[in-house]
Order: sequence, then structure tokens, then C-alpha cells
Amino acid sequence: MRNFGLVERVPVLRKFLYWIMPKLLDFSDYKSARNRIATLESELEFKKVELLFPEEISRYFQELNQLLFPSPSRDYSIHLKLSGGESDGGYAISTNQEFCQKWITAGLGSHIDFEIALAKQGCSVYGVDLNIGRFRGLSRNLTLVKKYWGNADSNREITLSTMYSESLIENEDNWGFKFDIEGNEWNAIGQILDLENPPSIVACELHNLLPNLTNIENVGHKLKVLKSLAEIYSPVFAKGNNYSAHVIHDGISLYDVLEMSWVRKDKIAKFTSTSNERFQNLNFPNDKARPLYEVGRLSN
Repeated sequence: MRNFGLVERVPVLRKFLYWIMPKLLDFSDYKSARNRIATLESELEFKKVELLFPEEISRYFQELNQLLFPSPSRDYSIHLKLSGGESDGGYAISTNQEFCQKWITAGLGSHIDFEIALAKQGCSVYGVDLNIGRFRGLSRNLTLVKKYWGNADSNREITLSTMYSESLIENEDNWGFKFDIEGNEWNAIGQILDLENPPSIVACELHNLLPNLTNIENVGHKLKVLKSLAEIYSPVFAKGNNYSAHVIHDGISLYDVLEMSWVRKDKIAKFTSTSNERFQNLNFPNDKARPLYEVGRLSN
């Protein structure tokens, strides 16, 4: 039998090390690294359209600033509290628990901290998502439906008007609506305005706000949707989701994903009928390892 000595084994070992070391040192497949790479790619894509379409991008940012971050005549933060978690999955709602006792929520997945928090404070919650996880010991106040918010009613899809009817809140004076549907909101927000009794407060995530070469043609549609929303709602809270890309253009700071809360203009008086107790920092970051920047026009 041949006896392999060290000299003969070294080339094999060297080849093995050449093969394995790049794999061991490649951190790009880690979740945090993948997210960071995706973020940098989004920021790079924005820089491309910023160079190619400077006038269009400037108009877009100016209009977004007026719609999403109007010069505040009042600080609404004392009337808001963070519900459902201190980072991703938490939303700013009224400190007045009587303001909205019934809620519809769309977009849950395996994160239902917001829904559980509402149910614990006595609210009735009707939540829908096609990919709802399995949960045990849920409150009777919480109803989960395995469908997604869409433009038709079927075995997999449900419209907001049907959610509204099935949740039995037609006669509710004030009710809340939360959605986080990963970009599909741009085709569904119109359903909110079609209701005879739209929600008093809307807590949501707005996705894909940064233009790139593949969605530059859709910026007009997004502005149209936001303008229609702003006709009856006032933004009372906006925070960047710092898992997403961040840019500054013409002195306006914007994330690709924003977490926002809107209150119906005719419900502002009811919404602000709370104490002046400040609950907690509403700008808690999603990713604690990354800075969280202000959104809107930056002061000079």
C-alpha cells in the first residue's frame, strides 16, 4: 500500500483551501449582508435616474414633500403611541383607546404583534393575509382570514369593502385600518376612498418610493394615489424604515419605505382629545445597527 507523505498531501490540501476559503470568507449570503447589498443597489439605481431625469426627479421629490411632509402647524406626537413592537411591525396609533375600538388589518404574515396589542387593549381586529402563520391562544377579539387584499373577491383574494362588511363595522363611527402589503398598496389604496365611511385613522407602510429605471414611469401614478388620499386625510406621523434605501435629493430626505399614520381631516378634533403625556420615542429604528435619518425637508 502506498504511504502518502506530507509533501504529496500538501498540493491536495492547497487546492482544498483555495476552494473553501472564498466560501468561508463570503458573507454576502448572510441575511444582514444581503439586505445591505440590496439597499446599496437601490441607492445606486436611484443615482442613475437622478442623472438621467434630473427635472422629473426634482418635481417628484417636491410633490412628495408637500404631500407626505407638509409644514406642521401642530406636533401630533403627544397624541400618538407606538403599538405592536418597537421596530418592524409597530405602528403609530392614537393614545386615546376610545378613538378606534375596531380595526381591519391587511398584510400580516408571521408578524401579528400589532394585532395582538390591539386585541389586548380590548379592540376588535379583523386581519387578512394569504400567508398567515400558525398561532395558538389568540384572543377572541382577533379574527384572522387567509386571503390577501386585492381588487376582487375569490377564494384567495378579498376587497376592502368585503372586509368592511364581514367585520361588522358599518355603523362604527371611528375605526382603524392598517396595511403592509409590500408595494401592492398603490393599486389598492383607492378602495379606502370608495367606502362611504372611510377609516378614521390609517397606519401603513408605503413601499418603492425611490424611482429606478424600471419604475420611473410609475411615479405619476403614485403621486396621483397620494393626492387622492391627502384630500381627506392629514399625515400625522412619518418615519423611514431603515432596512430600506435612503437618499437625499434637493435637501429632501427620503427612504424607499416609509411608515406612516394618517387621520381623516374631519376626525382630527376627536383624535387630539387626549392627554399631553408623551408615550415613547416614535422614531425607534427598525435596524438598530444603522442610523435612522429624519424624513422630509432637512433644515439648513
